[in-house]
Amino acid sequence: MLNEIEMEKDLKVEGPRSVYVVLYRHGEVIKSKLERVCEIFGKNLFEIPDNLEKKKAELKLKVAEANNLIIATRNEIKRALMEVCKPMDNYPMSRLEFQKWYITKEKLLYQKMDMLRPANSLLQGICWCPTDRAKELQDIFEEMQKEKSRLIVKFVKLENHNLTPPTYLKTTEFIWAFQEIVSTYGVPRYREVNPAFFTIVTFPFLFGVMFGDICHGLVLFGFGAYMCYYKKELIKNNSMLVPLLKARYIFLLMGIFATFCGVIYNDFAGLNFNFFNSCYKEIKAENYDVKKADNCVYPIGLDPYWKYSQKQLQFENSLKMKLAVILGVIHMLMGVILKLVNASKFNKKYDIYFEFIPQVVFLLALFGFMDVLIFAKWLTNYDDKTSQPSYIITAVINMFLSFGNSSESETFIPGQKIISNILLVLIFLCVPIMLLPKPFLLKSENKKQNLSKKKPISVDGAELYIYYHLIDHNRTKL
Repeated sequence: MLNEIEMEKDLKVEGPRSVYVVLYRHGEVIKSKLERVCEIFGKNLFEIPDNLEKKKAELKLKVAEANNLIIATRNEIKRALMEVCKPMDNYPMSRLEFQKWYITKEKLLYQKMDMLRPANSLLQGICWCPTDRAKELQDIFEEMQKEKSRLIVKFVKLENHNLTPPTYLKTTEFIWAFQEIVSTYGVPRYREVNPAFFTIVTFPFLFGVMFGDICHGLVLFGFGAYMCYYKKELIKNNSMLVPLLKARYIFLLMGIFATFCGVIYNDFAGLNFNFFNSCYKEIKAENYDVKKADNCVYPIGLDPYWKYSQKQLQFENSLKMKLAVILGVIHMLMGVILKLVNASKFNKKYDIYFEFIPQVVFLLALFGFMDVLIFAKWLTNYDDKTSQPSYIITAVINMFLSFGNSSESETFIPGQKIISNILLVLIFLCVPIMLLPKPFLLKSENKKQNLSKKKPISVDGAELYIYYHLIDHNRTKL
């Protein structure tokens, strides 16, 4: 007969325990068999004591002692952890953070030491140092030698070498966020133009074009201005906004450009304002038929009476799409021009002839021509014409499908058919020029060139040599 007993309350263990009581006739043979069966299944055997109450009291006493030991151990662990987490007297950090920092520092130190080259009984190494930090680093080495006389450090400039310096980007609090955005996609090579300088304007402006709303822009501007003005107070009070302080200037500029574009869109949280008297006047209040006044132009932004038009959504979406195309072409053209500057700086003729020139031609022939059609359509008065113009995107698509044979409604400028045919030929010629010549020319040059192995730099002497190269900053400083 088996009997299951709940022992969780008495033994204070996690989860229930079961006790199985086996009744059998007296006999050593049957007893040994039952013991082996219990051992096979991993069961513990207990004999029923004669004095059951006394045995239960002993077990409870042992359980209580074990619980007291566990509680004392937990309290000691908690006390030790609290002691480790307390701020140290000489450092603004806890002992635990100090130990983590120390271990990380030691790990990095040994990793850098593994890169050094043994020379006799000492080590040699090469490092790069910015020009404006060389004196500071030299002073640190001199202080180290004064404190530890046995440490010998010689810090000299390496003149003749064929090593390529790493990129050093000196940032300020203002440009830090923009530099991080650019570095996410790639870091310019040494002495190349740093595009982060242009991103200061292009990134928040394009954000404003997308986000343009006076209300939301003012909120974003106020948030950025608050963090700029109360920076010290936020750091002093350990505010939850401290992690966002590094990006405070980018919030400020995005708010300014979003507000500006909101004025252009005449949009304040979905509302329109009639600050300068609309050029349209209402004729019928039932269906909001409107008529434009002669020779009237709304001074800034969209005319508020467009909200009454049935083509409001179509007009605003078309306007924003055309603006996006124009700004996108300008942005891409600026990037291609930066490639020309870099290629001219490093005298890379292949990049100029087989990348910059065909890329500019392709960009202007396709998207630049689209911008020309956009401006031509904007400057044309269709009130005096019987037929309305087609969509520009339709004209560009038919330019490829019908090889420039556009209909009258798709013609926006004089001689558009001839211009389209010429541009199509240029576009198709640019593709193989960009893809084919440069790889073959580089391969041919590599075969002709005798590549010599770079000789390792060796220095005589028994001192610890740390070389640095003074980086020339005759480029744009940011």
